[in-house]
Amino acid sequence: MIKMNAEAVIKFVSLRARVKKLVALEKSICDAIKEAMEYRKIGEFGPVASPYKLILRKAKRTDVDYEDMAMRVYKRHYGKAWRAQFDVDKEAYGESTVVSLHDEPNERYKVEAA
Repeated sequence: MIKMNAEAVIKFVSLRARVKKLVALEKSICDAIKEAMEYRKIGEFGPVASPYKLILRKAKRTDVDYEDMAMRVYKRHYGKAWRAQFDVDKEAYGESTVVSLHDEPNERYKVEAA
């Protein structure tokens, strides 16, 4: 069990501040890498000298929220023809592209002999 005193509070707050800075740095670097990979149209990047490779994945996501709740309202309001109207309205909202960056082991990695 941790001893509750000023030192514990200071350590905790200090750690939380460092984590916050690291999260901001990670987001900044991740955004820059995603932008560079999209610009160069690279879906996967794994240099031979790196044990990891980066994979850029894109997925479509509908901009409609609360789809289940909306379907119940459409069923009550439109009756048997609810699905046709729901699809028309859903299509009108469009889609957003979600871009994510993943890391995986690099099968091309070559360990240099020491």
